[in-house]
Amino acid sequence: EFYESFFNNPINGNISVKNYFLESSYGKLNVHSYFYPLNNGVDIISYQDTNLRSYYEPYSVQNPNGYLKSFYSGDKHYKYRMEQLFSNVLDNIQNSISDDVILDIDNDGYIDNVTFIIKGQGTPGNLLWPKWTAFSHMEFINKKIKGLKKGSFILMTESETQFIGPLCHELYHNLGLFDLYQTKTESEIRPIGQWDIMANTTLIPQHTNSYCKNLLGWNNIPEISNSGTYKIYSLASSQNSAYKIQLPNSYEFLIIEFRKKEGFYDNNLSNTGVLIYLVNSYNQKYGNTQGDGFKDNFMYLYRINGTIEQNGNLHEAQFGDIYGRSVFSKYSNPNSICFSQISGGIGNIYIKNIKLFDTYATFDVRFCDADIIQYTNTINTPELLNASDKIIVQQNVIIQNGKSVTFEAGNEVVLQTGFQINQGGLLEISMNGCEYKNQ
Repeated sequence: EFYESFFNNPINGNISVKNYFLESSYGKLNVHSYFYPLNNGVDIISYQDTNLRSYYEPYSVQNPNGYLKSFYSGDKHYKYRMEQLFSNVLDNIQNSISDDVILDIDNDGYIDNVTFIIKGQGTPGNLLWPKWTAFSHMEFINKKIKGLKKGSFILMTESETQFIGPLCHELYHNLGLFDLYQTKTESEIRPIGQWDIMANTTLIPQHTNSYCKNLLGWNNIPEISNSGTYKIYSLASSQNSAYKIQLPNSYEFLIIEFRKKEGFYDNNLSNTGVLIYLVNSYNQKYGNTQGDGFKDNFMYLYRINGTIEQNGNLHEAQFGDIYGRSVFSKYSNPNSICFSQISGGIGNIYIKNIKLFDTYATFDVRFCDADIIQYTNTINTPELLNASDKIIVQQNVIIQNGKSVTFEAGNEVVLQTGFQINQGGLLEISMNGCEYKNQ
């Protein structure tokens, strides 16, 4: 009963693998699990391998029967023995699998996923430790189960299946996601931290970010290319819960999402607010595993006091007027550092007026037009002008009836003789400039 509820409990409000992916995917992914060897609904019946447990533990003087990690160690190699163990399990239970159980929903000829639960505890880094991997030895792959080849699988220990977080993390790997924590550095910089299940898995798991959900086909992320005011809903919504802003001359872009402490899983977040991520699509296939401190990452979450050398405070990554953090620019804190500074950083992009409401947030985006804007003899002024320094209008600049124009400048707006507003026209002036990319 424990494992049936752990994996398959469909009742709203209950924590289970099924309910987690239903909520996270907006109902697009229904994960249903079957248990083998078959049991009577009360007692767990397990498979016992012909090899001793020591056969699947590291070699040592005390354990001469153990495995080796050398790639050229043949059938003593830890990966070979791991696949040998789980091939033995599948061979043992395959006659118990009903023909109406769908093992290959994508019809690629491979079993979609198998989760093996090992009794007891494991040791970090050893063979018998939770992980996602795939069969790689052809002798095991081609030994088919129900006419299907053996594909990817998840190894879990009994002690790691008391809560669903670790297993949901590994299942995301099976779906194609990548780790968002670093594995090859001792740097104190944590790119994402507790905001994402793929970076720091909690026992009751939080969601992954909106861009990773987009990669799985679960939501849509529109791109912002024009200055304006934008409304964004919380990640609980599959529509308008994130925006993308492409950075100039690079593989990099910003992802803006609104995370709220809500639901059964994101309710454990440290705070509610707008999050801004830096994404480098060039490193997408590696996740953050190849990251070295700040550089070479796939995703980085902006946070207070975060720099290319300092981690900063991930508990204060959220933007919002209620926190006194409503502006994002190359001079703000959080600061808009980029992976590749030679690309021009965030260029002329400036985000301000980030405001939080109950179910949504709003923010303004400005693509700065220039340091100084000067208009002469025209009736065709754009609806919005952004200047980091000043706007100067002179000699018969006219705002016509029915037209609304906004001037935004960092230092001054100069309206010289000849400027006029016809009846029915509207001019709004804001001394809240943007930041031009050539500064």
